[in-house]
Amino acid sequence: MRLAIISDIHGNLEALRSVLGRIDESRCDEIWCLGDIVGYGADPSACIELVRERCSLVVAGNHDTAATRDQIPPGYNSLARQALLWTKARLSSDEVTWLRSLPVTALRFSCLACHGSLRQRDAYVDSDREARINLELMQAQYPEASIFLCGHTHVKAWAARETRWKSFSSGTAFDWPEQGPILVNPGSTGQPRDGTPRASWALFDLETRRCELKTASYEIGLAQEKIVKGGLPIWLAERLDTGT
Repeated sequence: MRLAIISDIHGNLEALRSVLGRIDESRCDEIWCLGDIVGYGADPSACIELVRERCSLVVAGNHDTAATRDQIPPGYNSLARQALLWTKARLSSDEVTWLRSLPVTALRFSCLACHGSLRQRDAYVDSDREARINLELMQAQYPEASIFLCGHTHVKAWAARETRWKSFSSGTAFDWPEQGPILVNPGSTGQPRDGTPRASWALFDLETRRCELKTASYEIGLAQEKIVKGGLPIWLAERLDTGT
């Protein structure tokens, strides 16, 4: 079984299309999305449509949930709040219903998918301590799971029981022990924050126990142009150049 994992698309249609093209070349059996399909970018509806069409498993991200509420929850900075209000005004009732239907976690093939942390839904798994906490929680709450897949940080990373949390700014590959457990973050497809502007995704081969953290170039200028023309904050366009 070969799985392609994407996360944190954030309305960036150009990045999503590029990554899906690379996934098609890799002969994957399924594509999973770890949430945050919308927010920040200028194409929330088109990204929702593609994810619904191409992904066999999707979990809810915090931006997906916030964009469907009557009021934006506290905790979002001013740029994120502006983008969420912009997104809310453009989602159809069917899209809102679908986003609301997404589960917070999903378990298949011994893989547990979640957008953020098992400890606290919107917490970041961004350190060795948080990785170990989440691996312990997974083993306690989902004893049949051996792989924890999460996003939210927009940074490619992985950790295992005997391997400290590691983050990456470019692609890498690793093998994991048969017994597990491991934690993997595929990075962000639509708004990377690991210092590279390239779109990120991960390729899992569950039979050989090998994971490849991959990147793909895309038309950043077009994504930026849409953000500016759409009336979203200009900094949301500018940050795509640097991956920060």
